[in-house]
Amino acid sequence: MKYQDIIRFLEQTIWTIRASQVKPWLWHFYSLLKVILLAVKQSGKDKLFIRASALTYNTALSTVPFLAILFAVARGFGLEPVLESYFRSEVGTEEADVMLGWINSYLSHAQNGVFVGAGFFVLIWALFMLISNIEMSFNDIWQVRTARSVYRRFTDYFSMFLLFPLLLVTYSGVSILMTSYVRELLGFELLAPFLQFILKAVPFFLICAIFLGLYIFIPNTRVKMKYALVPAVLTSVAFLCFQYLYVHTQIWFSSYNAIYGSFAAIPLFLLFMQVSWTICLFGVELCFASQNLPYYTYKTETENISRQTYDFCCAIVLSHICKAFYRGESAPTIAELSMKHWIPIRLTNRIVKDLLDIALIASITTQDKQEEQAFLPAIDVHRLTLGMLLERLDRKGSSNVGVKAEDYSLLKERLIEMRLPQKSSTEDFLLKDL
Repeated sequence: MKYQDIIRFLEQTIWTIRASQVKPWLWHFYSLLKVILLAVKQSGKDKLFIRASALTYNTALSTVPFLAILFAVARGFGLEPVLESYFRSEVGTEEADVMLGWINSYLSHAQNGVFVGAGFFVLIWALFMLISNIEMSFNDIWQVRTARSVYRRFTDYFSMFLLFPLLLVTYSGVSILMTSYVRELLGFELLAPFLQFILKAVPFFLICAIFLGLYIFIPNTRVKMKYALVPAVLTSVAFLCFQYLYVHTQIWFSSYNAIYGSFAAIPLFLLFMQVSWTICLFGVELCFASQNLPYYTYKTETENISRQTYDFCCAIVLSHICKAFYRGESAPTIAELSMKHWIPIRLTNRIVKDLLDIALIASITTQDKQEEQAFLPAIDVHRLTLGMLLERLDRKGSSNVGVKAEDYSLLKERLIEMRLPQKSSTEDFLLKDL
């Protein structure tokens, strides 16, 4: 097979293959390949590295206050030495010394009452903005147009501030407890290897649980666990591999440390966060691609969709919204419109945005837990016709492009005359009846 044939297969042919046309094992392989291809391509469109850089900046602002809260909780449970030892082993000795110095300074000043008033709110704001920007990045990847309400942000984010430190402190305590038991049971040939395996596997399962929770609960949309589980596992493996390389290759940066001294810990930490956030966000792309893969059939054709086909899809979406309203049914969401008519999710988003721009539909917020956007007709369904839709789509956008219309008055008249038969044949068709 030639190189051009492979490229054509990956860009076009694979997206038109149906499950009934190939064997089951081959279909699963193609599906996996399409998920990877879609995630990689969407990573470029979603500017994954730029988003990771923005989150790295927010993380740098929030790291010290967050870790201070974490160590304060650990100190309350008497587990500060355990957490400090774990922190040094995971981050690296030099970076840990610098950051622990900042944390101890923060806690000592907090105990002396220095961080009060505006300073306290600035630190809380940094933590709040970190989680808010994480949600915003996840929502953008999932093509979610609305974020959580202010009330839900406050309650959900506050729960995270409390739950995450308790989770890590609990893990540290369980880890040290299991380590002591393993040492006592080294003489048992059957139990000791099993417990050692469990002890080594606990960090992996903890990281998996964290990524799975992020992928399911952070986006303001419904994410099914079966589509988030595999990306969470793959992301955890990639993250732990990178963490191992980062911690065990510090000797490679000896010359770097000789130049910058203790300051070298800061850029190395930023590098660690940049790569970590890139891995995390790519996992979000995998989740999105897995859950929405069926709606990317004929992907290439969708990206190069003709105006006629686009008008046809707009009529389908608007007709569905009108029918649901006329029958007293619940207002459909973007996901429901895409799933019902097998229109790719990004094309559905584009159609809905255009229909909102031309004021034929209006958006409302659902009352369920996700608070998704749903859509209603913005005009009486007894007056909303196919002709009105086509006319407004024709007029959408700016008409001022520098062309002197008076120099082409005859051409303009002919174009208008050509539209008249089309308008007369469609103006009587109500979209609720199509």
